[in-house]
Amino acid sequence: MRDLDQQKALSIVCHASVFLSSAIISIVIPIVILATNENPIVKANARESINFHISLYIYAIAAFIVGFFGLSLFIPFVMDDSLITLNLPSVLYSFLFEISLMIMVGAVLLFVLLWLASLILPLAAIVRVAKRPEVPYRYPLIFRLL
Repeated sequence: MRDLDQQKALSIVCHASVFLSSAIISIVIPIVILATNENPIVKANARESINFHISLYIYAIAAFIVGFFGLSLFIPFVMDDSLITLNLPSVLYSFLFEISLMIMVGAVLLFVLLWLASLILPLAAIVRVAKRPEVPYRYPLIFRLL
């Protein structure tokens, strides 16, 4: 196998690893490639893939926290009308209810966007690396920790 073909194949494997599973296994593959390969382009693609995985995890945790906050605002409305017994004005009561719903819908939309990004962006990376294997792919909107 030529060096350029091997470089292209390993770079594609780095970016395609996200499709294996959403668990930790998908991040292990680029880590192993980063640790074992000496090619700077492959290392750059592996680093970028690892940063993409970490960024997805961070964004998902943030969406979960936001959704949990919205749910914690929403639960008293559903449970036992405990907010009504606090003698809150009806305007404030409906405002809190609407805010909690908007927060939860926003969290769900963020999860949907993350799911779409986890499908579309690695595909774009694979296509780009296949066409131009000499240039490492850079994901948009990620934290570059490595």
